[in-house]
This record gives sequence, structure tokens and C-alpha cells, in this order.
Amino acid sequence: MLLKQLYNLGAKQILVTDIGPIGCIPSQLAVKSVNGECIDFDNNLAINYNAGLKLLISQLNSQFLDSKFIYVDSYDPILEYRNNPTKYGMFSYCSLNSLYMSFNFETRCVCVCSSSSLLCIY
Repeated sequence: MLLKQLYNLGAKQILVTDIGPIGCIPSQLAVKSVNGECIDFDNNLAINYNAGLKLLISQLNSQFLDSKFIYVDSYDPILEYRNNPTKYGMFSYCSLNSLYMSFNFETRCVCVCSSSSLLCIY
């Protein structure tokens, strides 16, 4: 396991990030979403993986007392930002159901565009 290898190489503080809401990434929305909503099945896969990762981090901390493995939650903050964009200074989360994502800070809208040449204006 890579985390044990890092420990064996002398790492004493190791940050381990979880998987974010993969059912909300543009590539998944483009392929699987009908209305721009996140894909629950994919997000549940990430949730289950993250639960196992938390358990693994706890076990590693019990096994290697002179080291600290730190679990970093990215799932919840990313989903929070996506679900409440106005709370973080964006007007809305605009989805055109596609692969390309850009941030338009003039209009403060997160855009997901159908091609790299499409200009998102909101």
C-alpha cells in the first residue's frame, strides 16, 4: 500500500484526500444526466469509498503511532459549493450538460459548455 510505503520512507504527516462528488463532474453530467442534476449512483460510490478510506486512516493512525495520517474531506465542501453557489458569491450554477467547465467571474456563474469553443454568457 502506498501510504505504508510513504511511512516507511520516513513520512510522518500524510494528508489523504477523499473522492469528491464524482456524480457532479462535467463528464458525468454530459453522459448520464438528463436535467443537469448530479448522478446519485456515482456520488454514492464516492460516499462508500470515502467511508472505507476514513476507516483505513483510523487504522493506520492506530498502527503507526509515531506518524499522523490526516483525512481531508473534499466531498462535502464541493457539493456544498455546487448546491449553494450564491452563498459563495456566485449567482447560480449554470449547466449546459457537457464536458467543458469554465468559471465566468464577470457574471459570477459556473458554466459547463457543450464545446471548448462555445462561449457561456449568463
